[in-house]
Amino acid sequence: MQPSVPNNALLQQSPTHVAKTRLRAYATPILLTSLVINVLLLATPIYMMQVFDRVLMTGSIETLTALTGIAILAVLAYAALESARGSLLIRTGKWLDSHFTEAFFPSSSAEDRPLIAQDITQIRSALAGRTGTMALDMPWVPVFLIPLFLLHPAFAALAIVMAAVLVSIALLLDKKDAKTVIATRLAFQQATKALDASRVSTEPRYLEGAVKLRQNGVALQSVSQETTASALNIAKGVRLAGQLFVLAIGAWLVINDALSAGGLIAASLMFARAAAPFEQTIGGLREFLAAREAWQRLETRGVAATREALLKRREQLRVIQAANDPELLAKRRASS
Repeated sequence: MQPSVPNNALLQQSPTHVAKTRLRAYATPILLTSLVINVLLLATPIYMMQVFDRVLMTGSIETLTALTGIAILAVLAYAALESARGSLLIRTGKWLDSHFTEAFFPSSSAEDRPLIAQDITQIRSALAGRTGTMALDMPWVPVFLIPLFLLHPAFAALAIVMAAVLVSIALLLDKKDAKTVIATRLAFQQATKALDASRVSTEPRYLEGAVKLRQNGVALQSVSQETTASALNIAKGVRLAGQLFVLAIGAWLVINDALSAGGLIAASLMFARAAAPFEQTIGGLREFLAAREAWQRLETRGVAATREALLKRREQLRVIQAANDPELLAKRRASS
């Protein structure tokens, strides 16, 4: 009977645990960078508010020059930090790809390697693409909600409703399209296997089967893409309608002397920025969930491979200990 190995110990030695440890080391600085990026995005609405409410009222060129200089510096800092964050995400994805490839490929079969490669690519694409940016910007939406609330509670309430509607669209899209996405993945996997079989066989049925399976995968993928495009267009229309409501509410407040013209422009800009991460959940949510499932599959593979390696090592140690056992050595000498 083989000795059992605790799951916690296996998880701590698995490739995914090593990756998580490194990702946690990057988490705090990259989250703080994302906070600064979102704070710097307030520069544009604040600049517009000051120009409309102060510069146009006083006609001060000095104030306009100072405000413009500060706003330009804030925008340049935003661009530099955004570029640095994107570069860090890309490099982290590259490291994950290399780490998982080196960890899983040597011990996996030729049949499993394409599936492992697909999971690794899914994780890297999600981290380095818009899904990673969406996940980092989502926690800092209050940076825009709080100023909206200070301008008028109606703006913040409308932004929250907008976020709920956009997330609902993303959830409905994921629920409706989940089976199609799975069927598409399976069709392409089967097409790859059939194509590999056609390379080692002269029978035409393998190549014909690969072509049909690929065509089926492309057809399913086209349906999924059309559904996603429709959801994106609906979400865009909802966001634009929300911005029109903000302008209408703002205009009503300006007419009633409850808001300045600059506040109206600033509210419109901040509302659009607050809605941006939620609009990115259309398609981004599916990619995030797919990456999470890919990570879980790699984690399961990693635990299994680690268990096998540990059991093999224990067996080797047992053999060595048995070979060096004084009693066994004495019996062998006596028998010889």
